[in-house]
Amino acid sequence: MTYGLVLQSARHDAWATTAALLDLSREALPGDPPRAEALARLAVLAAGEMDAAGQPALAAELRAEACCQVGEACRLGGDLARAEEELGRAEEQLRRAFDAIGRAQFCAALGRLRRDQGRADEALALLGRAATLFEKHGNQADAAGALAEKGEMELRSFEPAEALETFDLAASLVPEGPTKLALRVHRGLALACALDNQFAEAREVLAAARSRFAPDPGSREDFELLLAGGELAEGESDYPAAEQALAPAFHGLLALKEWHIAAIAGLHLARILLAQSSTTSLRKVVDEMTPLFAAPGLHGNLLDALGRFRAAVLENRARVPLASAVLDYLKIALDNPSLRFATSAQTSPQEEKGS
Repeated sequence: MTYGLVLQSARHDAWATTAALLDLSREALPGDPPRAEALARLAVLAAGEMDAAGQPALAAELRAEACCQVGEACRLGGDLARAEEELGRAEEQLRRAFDAIGRAQFCAALGRLRRDQGRADEALALLGRAATLFEKHGNQADAAGALAEKGEMELRSFEPAEALETFDLAASLVPEGPTKLALRVHRGLALACALDNQFAEAREVLAAARSRFAPDPGSREDFELLLAGGELAEGESDYPAAEQALAPAFHGLLALKEWHIAAIAGLHLARILLAQSSTTSLRKVVDEMTPLFAAPGLHGNLLDALGRFRAAVLENRARVPLASAVLDYLKIALDNPSLRFATSAQTSPQEEKGS
């Protein structure tokens, strides 16, 4: 789409043109950040036509939303500095606007950027603020989504009490769905219970979620609940039960070509096999990961992390700390695959070599 066509369409109906471009931009993420950025920049251009129509406040709201989307595309493309600049432009536009939902979207986008920058305290505060603003204006699903992101950060930071509170609130906001979001929230709630050593409660949460939201058999959501059950069993050091859940989750997600989450399930499975010194089974799992290395759309940084682990297994030097480091990275990279895997930040060279 050319600038001329966008301007022509925007002069006819700037709001509809901007909204359509933003929808197309969001559809392009996370897989195609350059396309998403180009479309969002066209949305910024289209939104400017509202000024010409004598609606500066609405123009500012639309520009802010579009700048947030440009920032999101830059973040997912790995350019955090440009993402910062674009969100600065969004904030400037919001000073001229009256759109509380726009401010919530800005807080959520800035929170994700701060998370990727390693500024965890700021990220948590911003995601919490976004949830409050979304809820205040009746947007409960987006509020729950922001809380889910916040809770997942708290899980990775080993803060069970905070994560439990966050996921409890999120669950109260989406009691009947949407199903995908509700399952994400209840998986998080179960893992938070487990992190707090409340394993019986965690299993009850998962069982209730499976019964209440009934994911289609063989769907991604079905296998993700199975994966969560495997994580609970691993947390209790019940390795047979963990393997019984993780193996079908891994194979099922591979069959669905859900590459990233399949890699997470595979690393969980590999880690428990390492813990049991099951070398033959471990090599089999690593061999079954081979399709990941030819998977379309799987980011090169993820392949680098998986490749390091595969090489360590084949050279008989893989150890649990390396598996944990790669697994933690894969989970973080679910939110932004452009983030790089830094072994030195997560496990020592001696641990990676198995010495």
